[in-house]
Amino acid sequence: MAKKISDHFSFEEMVCRGTECNCKRADMDPEFMKLLEEVRRAYGKPMYISSAFRCDVHNNLVSSIPNGPHTHGKAADVLVSGQNAMDLFASAKAVGAYGLGVSQKGPHKNRFIHIDGDSTRTAMWSY
Repeated sequence: MAKKISDHFSFEEMVCRGTECNCKRADMDPEFMKLLEEVRRAYGKPMYISSAFRCDVHNNLVSSIPNGPHTHGKAADVLVSGQNAMDLFASAKAVGAYGLGVSQKGPHKNRFIHIDGDSTRTAMWSY
């Protein structure tokens, strides 16, 4: 049975995916997890996480933003496309997510919505 971090999300979903670090950390912020659960309830469908917690080593290889919300356990990228992406974006905005990034280019299996709980900024952007 998967170790749960919250009602709908497991440790395995939130763990750093860095093969170069192999840290196996999932240091998720409890307040962000509450926000992510609110988004999940509002959205009403499963959310498939492609990236959540990132250690500094992994983050520096995959992101241009050092010390960003992923490194503080305050962000998650959710694989979603089409109408479901629109619905997820609306749900996240409605419950008060601070940062929303949209990547809807390329193959559908690689499209995602970034949701973060970094209260130092309120922003929306596209990749």
